[in-house]
Parts: sequence; structure tokens; C-alpha cells
Amino acid sequence: PRSTLFPYTTLFRSVILSAASTYTGGTKIVKGILMLGANDSASAGNASLLGNVPTGAASVNPTNIQLSSGGTLTATSAVTNLTINANRGITLATGGTDNLLAPSGQTITYNGIIAGADATAALGINGGGIVTLGGNNTMTGNVSITASGSLVLSGANSFAATSTFNPQGSASTAASASALVINSDAALGTAPTSPINQIILGNSGNSDKWGAIVANASFT
Repeated sequence: PRSTLFPYTTLFRSVILSAASTYTGGTKIVKGILMLGANDSASAGNASLLGNVPTGAASVNPTNIQLSSGGTLTATSAVTNLTINANRGITLATGGTDNLLAPSGQTITYNGIIAGADATAALGINGGGIVTLGGNNTMTGNVSITASGSLVLSGANSFAATSTFNPQGSASTAASASALVINSDAALGTAPTSPINQIILGNSGNSDKWGAIVANASFT
């Protein structure tokens, strides 16, 4: 059976996982925060923090981790560089923003697939740290980068052409602004035939919001 965290509760709660588990049904985070206290680095078929690591390609059915109603996946302060196993797929629920949160001074790396239930399923990159994504993600909803966080894209066709990126800082100085970093091996959409829909710097409703794009590649 699937392990469900915080099903349909209106309370803001968090759970910390620090030891390997052997359940096989996947993990669903609903309106809560799941904090990982160690790397999810076991090989396929073996126990890890989020249960047994799936065998086969996560891109076939990316539902091993489901985020819903503002569900958040993050790391404890004990993990400076958190890796989420690429064999797990992440699915975002319809009609809201679900989050990957890297605390300040920490990095979360995930090279698997992020899918959305539909075009209203959005991804939030939060915290003052860095989230690095390297999979060929299939979600088509919006991506927001807030609270001085940074999103680093590394991998071909990192996001669909219909996604909108919105890096918006949380303070009035560029030094604490959020950033979108595009590495040389990354592509947004299926360039050059289907370029990304749009990238928004800052927040149109707040003049004190800052955002930045760092391109470690050339644009055409």
C-alpha cells in the first residue's frame, strides 16, 4: 500500500526520516513537510529513506513521490548536499504549488523526472539554498523561485515549452535575490523549434522583488 503523509489535514506539520525503510508503495506528502536526514542513495530495489528504490525507469510512471496541496520535500540541517534517487519519479498534484525546499547553504540534487497532473500543477523552489534538476521533466505548469533560492537546470529538455519561470527575490537587494541558472547542457522546451513560453524577472505586483538569470551557455 502507498504511504500517505498528512492526508487531507489543515494543520502545518513536518516529519523527519533519517533511516532506511522497506515499504514499496511510494510516498504522498499532502499539506505537510517531509524532511530527509540522509541521502536517498541506495541502489535500485534496496531500502532507502523513502522506501525501496524503484527498479526500472522512473520516467515510465513518475509517481513514487507525490506532492499535493502545498506538500514540501526538504532536508534537515544534517545534510549539506541531499541527493534524491533518480529512479524515483515525482508527481505534482493539480491546482496548486508543491515545493522543493533547499535550506540556506544546502543543495538538493534530483536527476529524475518531475511530472504534473495537468497544466495547473506548479513547482515552487524555496529556501536560501540551491535545487539542481537534471531530468527530462514533463510537467507543463509554472515554476516559481522564491525566498532567495536558486534553481540550477542541467540536462536536455529540462522543462516543457509551456512552462513559465518566475525567479523573484524576497528582499529589495539583488544580493538576496533568487536565481535561475541554466547550464550548457540544459534546454528549456524542445529548442529551437519550441522555445520556453516565458521567463519573468521579479514580481509584476511588487517593485522591490528581484530576480536573476545566469546562463552558462549561449542563447539564440
